[in-house]
Amino acid sequence: MPHNLIERIKYRVFLKSLRFRSPINIPLDKILVGQQNGTPSQNWFRQTGDKSRFSTLLQDSPYVLFLREVDSWPSLLDDDAALQKTSYYKMADLCRVYAGTFFNLTTPQEICQGMRQYYRLYRKFDLYSQTESIEDYKKPPSNSYLESHGHSAAECFPVVNKIIDSDMYEVEDGHHRLAIMLMKGYKITPVILRGKKRTFIQEELLRVNQTVGPELYQPVPLPEVQTWTLVRNCQDRFTMMMQFLKQKQLTTNDLSFLDCACSYGWFVKQFKNIGFNVIGLDKDINATKIGQLVYALEESDFQNVRLEKFLSINKSKFDIVLCLSILHHYAINKEDGSPEDILRSLTKITGKVLFIDTGQSHEQWLQKTLPLWNPAFIHSFLLKHGDFAEVVPLGLDKDNVGKFRDNYGRTLFACLKG
Repeated sequence: MPHNLIERIKYRVFLKSLRFRSPINIPLDKILVGQQNGTPSQNWFRQTGDKSRFSTLLQDSPYVLFLREVDSWPSLLDDDAALQKTSYYKMADLCRVYAGTFFNLTTPQEICQGMRQYYRLYRKFDLYSQTESIEDYKKPPSNSYLESHGHSAAECFPVVNKIIDSDMYEVEDGHHRLAIMLMKGYKITPVILRGKKRTFIQEELLRVNQTVGPELYQPVPLPEVQTWTLVRNCQDRFTMMMQFLKQKQLTTNDLSFLDCACSYGWFVKQFKNIGFNVIGLDKDINATKIGQLVYALEESDFQNVRLEKFLSINKSKFDIVLCLSILHHYAINKEDGSPEDILRSLTKITGKVLFIDTGQSHEQWLQKTLPLWNPAFIHSFLLKHGDFAEVVPLGLDKDNVGKFRDNYGRTLFACLKG
């Protein structure tokens, strides 16, 4: 609910108008947490960084976690200090700090009292027979205390928006009622569908230069983008890299790692997880922002710079260097510089291994511009223009599927320094 009185009145009038709309049934496991205090979730997250509003399934939300916590530890309700350590309280208190109120609760003590009333509402709610019929669904759970403190009227169905390019929904009004239904064992719920919208992460992904429309360049394990086209699998190439590094006994901690044109930073995350000191390069700041949001990478893990510029000023060596699907951009004049010069520069900064793949002549979109670039040509190119003791083909990526069936399937090479 909006905290401004006029906005609150307008919003309540809007909610009442929804009573004349017909409800629809949706699965409870397809619902994401939505707006807070009348502010759309994407705007709220930008303002506060509130993780409870970031691509969070209802079943994983503070609304549900709190009920589960009290179910397993009933005395929690008697201890304000313990209540204030819960994710629900932290969510509510953040709203109080930023908006001045959480459903008209303005002090820590009032929030704790509201939490007790919420749990009592949950315990009093009668579970009617499990049904998939809207007509058999009875009045949503009611609580005069919560209603008087800003909740919409009990007889209103929860309000949701359909998430665009997704099979998910996002709550606009009714988080508590939906959480109670989920906890009581319902699989579906009747709701009022207000409209369509995008989530925060969808909006951020659509700003990335490498993709067009609902596409992911690298894996993003968030519910509202699971139906989006995945361009690069990543795990296939990472598995080949790790097998090679283990064979060469190059998996110890504190090795340095550089990923050239890293996109979101999927590989940066994987190598950071095994203890490498990582840097990901990408000219698109929108892409590296995704890595900070989705993979919990730090801003310091990235440098937003063009590869050729970085190579011209960098004086450091890196034990492991990745150059994936970028070299051919220089061969077709999409980027400034020659592929020979880029490879020579990559050789200079590689301490132990350069992993590289590039566009090839069998790909539909490169047949005319790279007619010679088959695996044998690329192997010779790497040996001729790079100072490597050994160049080993490791295998093919598995990205030539779906709409990319006539593209990708590129050979990954490991270039070993002497």
